[in-house]
Amino acid sequence: MSPIARFQDAKCPAYTLAFCAALTTITFTLSGASHAQDDDESAPLEYTLEVVDEGTSEFEIEAEGFNVDAIETYDFKIKSTTLNQLLQRSPGVNVRQQGGMGSETTYSLAGMSGDSVRFFIDGVPMEYFGESYSANNIPPSLLSRVDIYKGVVPVELGTDSLAGAINLVTNPTGEETYLDLSQSIGSFDTYQTTVQGGIHDSESGYFARLDLFHNQSENDYEVWGDGVRYRDGFTWVEFTESNPAKRFNDDFETTNVKLDLGIQNQPWADEFSVGYVTSDLEKGLQHGASVLAVYGEVRIEEDFNFPYLIHRMSDWGWRGLSTNLFVGRSDKETLTEDLSDQDYDWSGNSIDSGPGELADFRPIYRTLVDETDILRLNSAFNLTDFHSLGINLTYTDATRYGRNPLPQDQAELERQGLTKTFLGFALESSWLQDTLTTNVFVKHYDYDASVNTDEYDTSDEDGLIGSQVLANRTEQSHLGGGFAAAYDWSDTLRLKLSIENAVRMPTAEEALGDGINYLPSPSLEPEKSTNLNLGFQKIYELDDSHSFQFDGTFVYRETTEQIVATLVSLQAPGFRYDNIDDVKTDGVELAMTYSYEDFLTISANATILDIRNDTPFNDITNRENILFGDRLPNIPYEFFNVSVSADFYDWFQSGSKINTYWNITHINEYFLHWPSLGDQGTKRTIPTQTSHDVGVSYTFPDESLSIAFDINNLFDEQVFDNWRLQKPGRALFLKVSYSY
Repeated sequence: MSPIARFQDAKCPAYTLAFCAALTTITFTLSGASHAQDDDESAPLEYTLEVVDEGTSEFEIEAEGFNVDAIETYDFKIKSTTLNQLLQRSPGVNVRQQGGMGSETTYSLAGMSGDSVRFFIDGVPMEYFGESYSANNIPPSLLSRVDIYKGVVPVELGTDSLAGAINLVTNPTGEETYLDLSQSIGSFDTYQTTVQGGIHDSESGYFARLDLFHNQSENDYEVWGDGVRYRDGFTWVEFTESNPAKRFNDDFETTNVKLDLGIQNQPWADEFSVGYVTSDLEKGLQHGASVLAVYGEVRIEEDFNFPYLIHRMSDWGWRGLSTNLFVGRSDKETLTEDLSDQDYDWSGNSIDSGPGELADFRPIYRTLVDETDILRLNSAFNLTDFHSLGINLTYTDATRYGRNPLPQDQAELERQGLTKTFLGFALESSWLQDTLTTNVFVKHYDYDASVNTDEYDTSDEDGLIGSQVLANRTEQSHLGGGFAAAYDWSDTLRLKLSIENAVRMPTAEEALGDGINYLPSPSLEPEKSTNLNLGFQKIYELDDSHSFQFDGTFVYRETTEQIVATLVSLQAPGFRYDNIDDVKTDGVELAMTYSYEDFLTISANATILDIRNDTPFNDITNRENILFGDRLPNIPYEFFNVSVSADFYDWFQSGSKINTYWNITHINEYFLHWPSLGDQGTKRTIPTQTSHDVGVSYTFPDESLSIAFDINNLFDEQVFDNWRLQKPGRALFLKVSYSY
């Protein structure tokens, strides 16, 4: 079946189908004409048909038809740059953090955020890994590359993502012994330690690898303004910039250890290994969904354990058959401790007494246990020299139950869970002397969830005694598919097209809640979307010294039942996930990079999005939807980044290197709530904000030792994120790195 026929079966909109057909026809016509003139012209990039893994290069990843940025982390290893900062600087990506180190973070790709953006580590889904071992905490020095897929996601990642996926690729296990150490200290009593080491026996193939990182911070930065207040008698008084408050229950500490033992380069496996990840986390919870709800003693602890097995083989001897198997089981326990009998304001003083600080108005000592089985199998083989078939099977079975010696609703404590199965097939092809590559794929999703809620007997005075746990069961199956193509028009111009009818099932956190910030949402429907990305990449080389690269992508998305976080209470848990019937998104991502020899690099990117409620009629009220045509609230839609980096060699020592950089991030003002609701003159917004990060590093001649000094938010601007929560001001960091 042709790619266009597949789109017809998938019921794409007519205009999208016509656009795809026209572009495909033009591409084949132009490519044929181009090669008719010179059949011997070689393609500027070679295309490799293989399962994408940590051995795939940035060069090969970006040669695919998907809208993907592959970021090498080498230049960031010696700096105090976090993974969140690294992602923020990529076109179309917006990272939104509710506070300092360890605070809740959401990631947005082309305006869609939350669990619409999936995270992976070496292709393994991270949604069940917990907060301690997450992208929010993993240092870039433990990674070799970060692949950011925006919109359409390839089959080999095995996910039901709508917005895209971010794959963290760890440093590959090499055939040598090595040791990397780094220590960073900074503002707000922040400490970050990283240890990475490996031993390899070249004769037997046996290896061992250890990754360890420890992060901690008091996060006691200053805050002020709307809602940051203290009680003076019977009057509330707001803190100001000249008289700010300090966060006083926002400390964070996590330790993570990852150990791999295995064997390489055997006739039966390129790699066979067993691994184990263990991590813990302890932090304070400073506030609820708003700064108005202040907590002084609420504590959260998390323990995570994850044993796993890996088997990889790149060629079994039949048509280049390759397999990549991962099997693991995660066990996460999260304790929420709220035993205080006091309430607090932003001065840190007690202002009232009562049982517990959270929304339940009674003490809590609750442990939620999440157990998840994960199986992922990637396989590919060559049909011909120019066509290969890739297959992915990903299965996850998540179960949750709880313990609490104190009285509380029983729904969270009884067993509940969800099972998700993904099966995908992709036909990858290379055409016209490797100048045209295509990927036609189909995806099948199965979803089975049981979500508990408490049903109360309103005639019973005690309420909870008269309640019973109701299990809400949901079973669904869906089929999706799509097409991606990349055409090298010339040695310096590449065109890309990707389109997909995608489905995303609710995650465990969305359906079950997290027991801290999010309530259960048993009636959530899967998101469905038609995604279209059309892009180009153009390179200009003026001479041997100067070069420009321009990238641009047009994004279009029609989404039904989009899952969004809705604010339901200022106390915790303050959010619940709901569906929005129809949302339409279009936008553009533009990026430019200028390089001058090995000395200067200037890069800039801008993202402009138009994300609107496209539901004209409210089925519940049987009335016209007054929010029809509104931009979705609490989502930035215009932002840009500028980065300047310069390298200086041999200044103090022969063979030494000095690197300096300046990064600027700008986000335009956007509404906190729906634009059509409330008095237009008093509507709350998240204001326009610009922040600057600068730094300098020195690498000694043998490249084993380096020192870096970084400043975040150089001008100490007041910057906000989700729901107008203030982020840290100016922060200074010093980092020392050593490699052996």
